[in-house]
Amino acid sequence: MSEFPIHFYDDRHFAELKPYQFSMSEHATACSIGPFLREHYVLLYILKGSGTIKLSGVRYPFESGNVCVVFPQVVSLLESDGELMYLSLELDGKDVGRLLARAGVDTRHPVLSLAVPPEESALRTEFFALTEHREKGDLYQIAHVYLVMDALISESSRQAQTQVGNLQRYYVDKAIRFISKRYTEDISVEDIAQHCGLNRSYLGKLFREEIGVTTQEFLIQYRMRIACLYLKNTDVSIGTIAASVGYANQLHFSRAFRKVYGMSPRDWQKQHLQSLHAFSEPAPQEPAQVPQTAAQQPARRQESSTQSQD
Repeated sequence: MSEFPIHFYDDRHFAELKPYQFSMSEHATACSIGPFLREHYVLLYILKGSGTIKLSGVRYPFESGNVCVVFPQVVSLLESDGELMYLSLELDGKDVGRLLARAGVDTRHPVLSLAVPPEESALRTEFFALTEHREKGDLYQIAHVYLVMDALISESSRQAQTQVGNLQRYYVDKAIRFISKRYTEDISVEDIAQHCGLNRSYLGKLFREEIGVTTQEFLIQYRMRIACLYLKNTDVSIGTIAASVGYANQLHFSRAFRKVYGMSPRDWQKQHLQSLHAFSEPAPQEPAQVPQTAAQQPARRQESSTQSQD
């Protein structure tokens, strides 16, 4: 049985980020905003429109979907050709400059295009999470500022181009993030490959080289690991657990589980509960969110156990 790779946190990438303000601005006609002298970094996500941003006397063109970065102590002037809408985030921290550099942004390259379309952009999602939920507390806001910076780096077109040696890992990580967010839904290897913009066979090749299993095997193993957590920590039915990890058909789930662990879900549960009782360990608490029943889950395509192993 293949095991998931262990990820060790690299604290060299840790940064202290402090948000100051965030907002959404909209202008119905051509406009000129500024000049302003900023004390902190400002990120502008352009939702609609085009124009130029003038920084220290140099003009840089921008269009919808771009991110413009204004650096501290730099005079900025934003001018649009027509209707303009953008999200803004003002922040600071000792490592913000280094994080921006990882995305390929510096004072000579302050306008960034993203490697993903707007409808798939996590950066856009995190910006909206800030501006549309102002009632949330400070921990929520700080968390999403970190997610903004993470998405800025991972979706940067320049970051993907300048780190060609890591491009293979980039696509595998992108696929894994997609799986971790969507494993409860009816996703297939084809869906994962399409999200990454790759051929399914090529993505399977990258998974085998980076992790040692195919995309399909990783998806199944990921779902089975989550299923094991439910089996150990809850007393919900096998059908409910199957639905919570993306299987509308309990039989298909049981077959996949047996293929990975060599026994049925119920036998696995009994074995591990007996081990817990033998060592007199306290019973683990149920997770905060118990999975929905199979009846509550949306209909999903059946995932065949004979599906291609790409």
